[in-house]
Amino acid sequence: MVDITSQLIMYPIIVLLTSAAIMPLVKILEDHLKFKRLKEFLTMLSIAICLLSLSILHREIPADGYLEASLLGFNPPFGTQFYVDEFSVYMAVIFCGLGLLVAIFSYRYMEVDTGLDKYYGLLLTLITGMIGVAFAGDLFNLYVFWELMCISSYSLVSFRKYRWEAVEAGFKYLVMSTIGSIVALYGISLIYGSFKTVNMREVAVRLSLAQAKLSPSAVPSLYFAAGLIICGFAPTRYDYYDRVFLTSRKLRYGLLNRLS
Repeated sequence: MVDITSQLIMYPIIVLLTSAAIMPLVKILEDHLKFKRLKEFLTMLSIAICLLSLSILHREIPADGYLEASLLGFNPPFGTQFYVDEFSVYMAVIFCGLGLLVAIFSYRYMEVDTGLDKYYGLLLTLITGMIGVAFAGDLFNLYVFWELMCISSYSLVSFRKYRWEAVEAGFKYLVMSTIGSIVALYGISLIYGSFKTVNMREVAVRLSLAQAKLSPSAVPSLYFAAGLIICGFAPTRYDYYDRVFLTSRKLRYGLLNRLS
């Protein structure tokens, strides 16, 4: 049986993913009812419910400062764990708040585009990925939700596929994100190979034991793996992508001007 703690932690993720999954059905219902704004209302309602559940979750955080839950009842070190404290809830509220503002702004800004059921579905999965990253208690969860966030991100970047800038930007984002994901996954595999777990708390405990036992091989391998994970996740940052994309455009235009 799933306890109330697991339900509270999983509820924002379940609400957003369910809303994203039924978005194509909402599009069919819109065509049947001749009401073209149902998907926008569903998106805003889902994010609002998520914000409400996060406020309830914040009040349930105990005095020791965190809540934790294991997916499907599997406990650490082999289970998939969610770890929620006040800071992670604070970050999740920021993600949902920004997502709600984007949905409100897109109400008029995106009305000239088609396929908006895909757009709002990707927006919801993007928010889900960011919340999952904030709630992740193990590296497997972190990687899965990070990939969900990245896939949604470069899909949204190239959403207006009739513009070459959007297609080029999405392709560059895809290439950099894929390379970074491979590097990060290799770093996670090194951590699992050294400590036989990807749970962050278990890794910290076993690292302390390795230091106490003066095991010189474990500590450098962890630092190397952590460096790989950071370097792998870095290319998916939006400001890094913007700098690379804008630099490539400047170089191209400068070269064309010289040739002409």
